[in-house]
Amino acid sequence: MILKLGYSQSHLQQFFSHEIAEVGAFITGVMWLIRNLQNLLILTAIKADRSRVMEYINRLDNYDAPDIANIAISSELYEEAFAIFRKFEVNTSAIQASVQRNFSDVCQL
Repeated sequence: MILKLGYSQSHLQQFFSHEIAEVGAFITGVMWLIRNLQNLLILTAIKADRSRVMEYINRLDNYDAPDIANIAISSELYEEAFAIFRKFEVNTSAIQASVQRNFSDVCQL
């Protein structure tokens, strides 16, 4: 039917390629926004309501895990950092976070 209207197959391919590229750019933008919103939510909890941090870590999965985990460590939220590293299978860093927590506990004695 479309070919009867004077559109060739190459015109249609070009049109759909352009539309798919625009949809891809939109999805990329949305994913960037979601990632930043998740980062903001966790960082706000670290600063304002530490009791919610672990919940957010467990429920969300599209945040900058290494950066958030390092911020958690600097805020002395070692269990939360450990959970992030384990969730994203960064086991060496998870062990380091655990050691830092134990060292912090010993220093407080």
